[in-house]
Amino acid sequence: MTITAYSYLRFSKTAQARGDTIRRQMELAREWIAEHPHITLDETLRDEGISAVSGKHRVEGALGSFLHQVEIGKVKRGSYLLIEGFDRLSRENETQAINLLTSLTISGITVVTLFDGRVYDQASGSDSLYKALTAMDLAHNEIKRRTKRVLAAWKQKKITARETGKTVTSRGPAWLQYNPETTKFDLIPSRVAVIERIFDDYASGIGMSTITNRLNQEAVPPFTKNSKGWHVGYVGELLRSQTVLGHYQPHKVRKTDDFKVKRELDGELIRDFYPAAISEERFYAAQAHRNRPSNANRKGAPTGRRGRVYANTMMGLARCEKCSGTLVVVRQEDKAKSRSFLCYSKTRNAGCTNNTRYRVAKAENALFSAIATRKATADSTTNREAHVYHKINALEAQLAEARTANANLMMLVERGHEASIERAMAKEAEIKSLLAELETVRADLNSPTIPHAEIIDAVKWLRKSAEIEAAALAGDKEAETELFNYRAKLNAILRDLYDWIIPTIDGVIVGKGVTVTAFEEADFDAWSPAGAKHKGRTRMRTTLELDEPIETPTSAVLLPLLRERGKATIDAIG
Repeated sequence: MTITAYSYLRFSKTAQARGDTIRRQMELAREWIAEHPHITLDETLRDEGISAVSGKHRVEGALGSFLHQVEIGKVKRGSYLLIEGFDRLSRENETQAINLLTSLTISGITVVTLFDGRVYDQASGSDSLYKALTAMDLAHNEIKRRTKRVLAAWKQKKITARETGKTVTSRGPAWLQYNPETTKFDLIPSRVAVIERIFDDYASGIGMSTITNRLNQEAVPPFTKNSKGWHVGYVGELLRSQTVLGHYQPHKVRKTDDFKVKRELDGELIRDFYPAAISEERFYAAQAHRNRPSNANRKGAPTGRRGRVYANTMMGLARCEKCSGTLVVVRQEDKAKSRSFLCYSKTRNAGCTNNTRYRVAKAENALFSAIATRKATADSTTNREAHVYHKINALEAQLAEARTANANLMMLVERGHEASIERAMAKEAEIKSLLAELETVRADLNSPTIPHAEIIDAVKWLRKSAEIEAAALAGDKEAETELFNYRAKLNAILRDLYDWIIPTIDGVIVGKGVTVTAFEEADFDAWSPAGAKHKGRTRMRTTLELDEPIETPTSAVLLPLLRERGKATIDAIG
């Protein structure tokens, strides 16, 4: 009968793999086998970069798999488990560690500690178990002391950083490089340019997946060492992190019962700790886009695919005039370039009976023509108004961050962290201050519902989109990318201008807050002074102020109100 000795090799940190720990543990096992030639050595049992403090290795690691094989009998009784010392087997408290040892010996596994040659099996008496307990106590208390020292050192570093602003470690964000001569961090220009691009693209309406794909397609080097390209999660983390503004948020880690590590805030944000990679205006423009309500169908429909050229500029806004559900873009099978809006609920037979197909081109023309007619009044916008609008975006983003931080602090208070009470009260005061400032700034706008600067932007991006659409549809890849960017920007601007858009047979109905506007176009017969008949076109704009915003706008509700109470204006006759 073949007897097998399983050499268990473990170390806590991946950096240890570059040191002597692997060679040392393997050499000890091979020396023992040389003295016991009748036993076969198995060196496959490894837990690399796994700590033995929490017990995760005996549940999820290679050791956990080995224990399971012992339990079901696949590892035969009479086998050996070779370990350098008990600190490799466990660094948990003595009760957990001795239970692990005795569970193995009771199952017929002989455990050998190679550094001293001791053998533990079913016949081991109290003297052997006492020596094992002593070694386990040393292993556990050593890691406790080491952890305590590290935590105390980091606590002091955070205090120093908060009180003096002094750099406490040479490790910093990926776009910074530590300068040992100045003991400060310097920006890495090439990486700063990538961060600026990510924020600008996102604020203009381009999604994180598209940003990530483009970075990978262009082979832009990732910031994360050994990473195989960019990932959506990392791009999202960059967009959320105030570290790009130069701020430092200390964290602490807490291990959960299921062996997961949870990061928690440790004190308030330390402002201006690092060099800023981007401006606050750039950062908060992206936050305003991130915090903008999606206005997607409240019944759970997806916002939709962007496609190669961002086919649906009304994504997240277009609603069915019958059920107020999301409209999706569909194509006719015999006309590849003919796109129509169709109710998503109808496509799923989920309660809506509206089978009408609204031509996308017609709806866009009606909407964009309506926006263009407002350009004459919008041209009077001032730099001050544009600045005020950006200020509102920034304040709204800061308010969202403050509310999130306050919610985290309140969770700590509920857990009994008395030190968090004062910080939570300060955060409440900050929220009140931001709300008051936001109210003051909003009151400073001449047109709080539709900012003039945004109307001008919409017209500008509309014209750029129209200029290159033909080339993009003809297959020009560069034009495709440009068109995607322009139409994504249009979608972002439309989300600022309107809460929802309802295409109809005659035009579109749009809503923003309590303001509802219908844009309708109609053909009519006209005659020239010489008596020649020709076709004319009229564009009618009807505006209505409601008492409160409408939750489920439909044409059945809106059209009678617009006819009875709306103010009609003829915008153009041709």
